[in-house]
Amino acid sequence: MREVALVGEDRGPLEAVVRSQFRPHIVVAGGETASGAVDGVWSVDPATARVTQAGHLPAPTTQGAAFVLGGRLFVAGGLGSNGSPSARVWSVDPA
Repeated sequence: MREVALVGEDRGPLEAVVRSQFRPHIVVAGGETASGAVDGVWSVDPATARVTQAGHLPAPTTQGAAFVLGGRLFVAGGLGSNGSPSARVWSVDPA
């Protein structure tokens, strides 16, 4: 097993991300740094520990849930940049 460190846009540690297996990669979306919630989407190759930015969520999100359905990644709920709960569901194509 390899340890992969993700950092947010402000280069601080990234916490409270949503993640899901998107074979052969793991996709990580949103999360928060010391500066607040982020909107990044990253693809992680566990075999090489390579991390590639795959896009952005429509808005910064932290502490949501993620799942794969029909070949797409969905990110649901969580907290927005102001800390308020969100009922949004986004479909993300990390390819």
